[in-house]
Amino acid sequence: MYSHIQADSNSAFLRFITAGENIEWDANNYCTALALERDGKAAQFNVFRFYTSAQPAHDLLTQVAREIDPAPINGLWTQRWEVVDLDAETIAANQAAQAAATLSAYDTVLTEHLDKTAQARRWDSRITLAVRAAYPNPWQADAKAFGTWMDTCNALAYQWMNEVQAGTRAMPVSTAAFLAALPPMVWPGPETV
Repeated sequence: MYSHIQADSNSAFLRFITAGENIEWDANNYCTALALERDGKAAQFNVFRFYTSAQPAHDLLTQVAREIDPAPINGLWTQRWEVVDLDAETIAANQAAQAAATLSAYDTVLTEHLDKTAQARRWDSRITLAVRAAYPNPWQADAKAFGTWMDTCNALAYQWMNEVQAGTRAMPVSTAAFLAALPPMVWPGPETV
């Protein structure tokens, strides 16, 4: 981590100085920048404290904040940034990565929604309930209805996700809107568990 900078004789940035770094300033001064400062010799060697600053706000998909040479701001040598537009290929890759992450999050939301719906009927998960559809049992009607509903939800969700990736459908504005667009679960009768 940088603690100081050194400027040249024209007060232009020369180099960063790492905290605790021993430097041979001249034949008589081999020490850290803090030691120079403590001994009152920092000005003699154009050594100044370095102050960090936050990156400026920028669009993470289309821009990057790049550090540039520090400069005196209000008398303090301060870290500076410039915001640079990314090339089209990088922007496209960033947008694709963001879309993939968003779709993965929606997939997780769908799975949680299916599980919560099964759990509302006192099953531990969507899988446990859906498996009951294959066997004659007191819960078979619930399991068949749930399995059909779950398949419908999955088919719709994956169709929508494919359309979003193809650019023919807009990304849902929220996970709540995504879930609201799915059909409701209609149970065939009263709870049997």
